Amino acid sequence: MDIEYWIEAAIAGLTVALILGPVVFGALLLYIATQRLAEALEHLHNSPLVDAHRYSLNLGLRQRFRAVGDIAGLLAYPDCPVEFGGLSAEDIKRFPGNLRTLLVLSHHLRLAMLAVLVLLALALQVLKAVQHQGEPTEFGLGGYSPYWLPLALQLPCIAGLGWVATQYAQAGMRYMTSASRYLANCKAVVNRQRPVMYNTVFGRIVFTVCIAALLAHAKLFIRTGSLQAADVESFPATIRTELVVRHYLLLASVVGLAASFVATKLID
Repeated sequence: MDIEYWIEAAIAGLTVALILGPVVFGALLLYIATQRLAEALEHLHNSPLVDAHRYSLNLGLRQRFRAVGDIAGLLAYPDCPVEFGGLSAEDIKRFPGNLRTLLVLSHHLRLAMLAVLVLLALALQVLKAVQHQGEPTEFGLGGYSPYWLPLALQLPCIAGLGWVATQYAQAGMRYMTSASRYLANCKAVVNRQRPVMYNTVFGRIVFTVCIAALLAHAKLFIRTGSLQAADVESFPATIRTELVVRHYLLLASVVGLAASFVATKLID
């Protein structure tokens, strides 16, 4: 059995997981939304963040699904909402363990389906590269395939996107208050800070990405009136450097990924 066989087997397994994943996730989401949502809301009665979702019990499935998704994300990563008062530490402590497990599982299933989709795309690229190998060399190895170069570019770019997203999530927890204080004259920051404090990890990542973009291209935003030069100058240099570096790493990863897709299409 050659490497092509194992790649095809991996693709088959990932395809099955991609088909079954939404079914399992949908069934779990439907069960929580229809049978356990009221219980979840009742045990989070001291958490201001959850108040916005209490009306969902009287609405349709779409609002219930949204409530379940938000609560699941908050329970999966509760530290930041608890720190800023969005969630009650006592509510988290007394929350039923089996229900919390189901909610956190539903959150991680969404992330797992995204990971499976990425792995399936990479596996298909690897299979294409293997199938288009050139003539074997004198050492018995396959010849060069033009698909390996885009693939070699995709791997570090995808890893870079994952790493930067993780770093942005952590930075969002650490620097959210600082960003609001030092960029006090930027309404886009001040108006969104409080809701984002109570949001899921994705919301904090998006918020931090926006802050990094403002600081990385400060001159442009100062000219348009979105930023005040005094705010940028007073912003701590170490935090600004950290965010700006991650901003350019994010741009490099996105550009590299786009370039690899274009190269693949040109080869086809």
